[in-house]
Amino acid sequence: MTTARERYDEVVYLTRPYSDTNPDRLCTIAQLAGLSPPSVATARVLEIGCGTGGNLFPFAGAYPDAQVVGFDISPVQIEVGEAWRSSMGLHNLELRTLDILEASRASLGTFDYVIAHGVYSWVPEPVRERLLTLIQEVLTPDGVGFVSWNALPGWHPRGGVRQVMQFGARAAEEPMRQVSAGMEMLKLSANLAPAGSAWRAVLERESGMLGGLPDSYLFHDFLADVNRSLLLDTFSNELGEAGLAYLGEASWPEWFDYRFTPRAQAGLEQLGGDYVRQQQVRDLIRNRGFHEALVVHAHQKPNRRFEPSRLQDLHVAALLYPVGDVDLREGVDAPFKTILGDEFATDFPLLKAVLMELAEHSPATIPVSELVSRAHAMLGTSAERVAEGADADAHRLLGNLLEGASHGLVDLRSSPVVCTPTPSPRPVAFVPARVLAAQGNPFLPNVRHESVEPAPLDREILQLLDGTRGVAPVVRALVEAAERGELYLTDADDVPITDLAAARAPLARHVESRLLDYARLGLLVG
Repeated sequence: MTTARERYDEVVYLTRPYSDTNPDRLCTIAQLAGLSPPSVATARVLEIGCGTGGNLFPFAGAYPDAQVVGFDISPVQIEVGEAWRSSMGLHNLELRTLDILEASRASLGTFDYVIAHGVYSWVPEPVRERLLTLIQEVLTPDGVGFVSWNALPGWHPRGGVRQVMQFGARAAEEPMRQVSAGMEMLKLSANLAPAGSAWRAVLERESGMLGGLPDSYLFHDFLADVNRSLLLDTFSNELGEAGLAYLGEASWPEWFDYRFTPRAQAGLEQLGGDYVRQQQVRDLIRNRGFHEALVVHAHQKPNRRFEPSRLQDLHVAALLYPVGDVDLREGVDAPFKTILGDEFATDFPLLKAVLMELAEHSPATIPVSELVSRAHAMLGTSAERVAEGADADAHRLLGNLLEGASHGLVDLRSSPVVCTPTPSPRPVAFVPARVLAAQGNPFLPNVRHESVEPAPLDREILQLLDGTRGVAPVVRALVEAAERGELYLTDADDVPITDLAAARAPLARHVESRLLDYARLGLLVG
């Protein structure tokens, strides 16, 4: 592990929020699977291999009554993360320098949620074994863990790409030069491989994709000394040896079969066998290359057929809006569009009312039980009609919400997401986002445990949103920074602005527009 420590000390891996690792996601899926996971609001959360802590900041900021611990083998990374943590005032977060082989329940305590993202495939065998036994030791009886790893058969061709890059990197000593030399060899190989060959297609695809990723990722992932890929069946057996079991995936779509044709689904059902075997066959069919596995103690007995009734105690949000006026009458389609541009339509009156209510409060959540009452009120449904059709309509609605989650149309949560759908007169940005914006970070966390990539001016605006300034003072601060030469302002055509006095009015309009965008992105809490 000395080599690993030196590599991460030399090239800091700036971590960021990864939504599938959010303890609330782990809790929500466990609830839908019929288990009784601990509440995230007061949970103890551990991240193994936390890097600079970027994946823990949003959770610790959103849940001040939770206790959060992260550890990493690199003291340099922990030092960077600790400086940011201190600036954020996150007293419920502790970052430690610690080796997995030296970690124990005695030194750490127990945790309701344990995250190990980007660790399992990238460490030697003794460390992999200790990782799983450590999770088993520190995980509370009803707790849930997260372990990601490179999967077969899909990662097999990427393993070949890694070998190409490692060969190219041999001639270089300095880490970033190793990355550039590896990428040069990959591009050369893609250009010279036989035209029309399957291997050339792989090289071209990977070269294009990897070219857009940070150098630190390429250095620690593709040029790492260890990068093991394995079948789900093998991973499940290794879990069993550690007293753990595979619950399922952290990604919503993986719990549903809509990616498979009816013919494929029928064939899969005929195979029979246990859950792991069924999922392994799905991996083989899809050529899956990565897993985000949720793990629980071996004694747990999940019911993986999600029942719509289990949504009753959840909270829901939707990042969408209606397209035009919505006709709430039965049988009339109403179109909606997500913030990513995907469109869909429904003619179910209760669902239309629910989506309109969610759109008004997006990206904040609403309790599912309260949402149904609000929708009936919007529809003007009589008490008698509600009583007559409550069971059928509510069951249908919950099924729609569950299906919507599988397609990314709605977001199900075990606990509320507290943010503002509209900016206040003196807006308040989420503290972790505000601090990292001031540090010039390329990625900012929002309250939904997502990563937002801001423009340079966004970083300048966000760090000013501490609840003491309205639009005019924000504009004044930006203009003063530009006058001091600390900020470079351009117009819509990217032409430098020289008349800063004349720029105040259009800059104010821009700030007002961006405040609405920040609210929509979950960056504002007031």
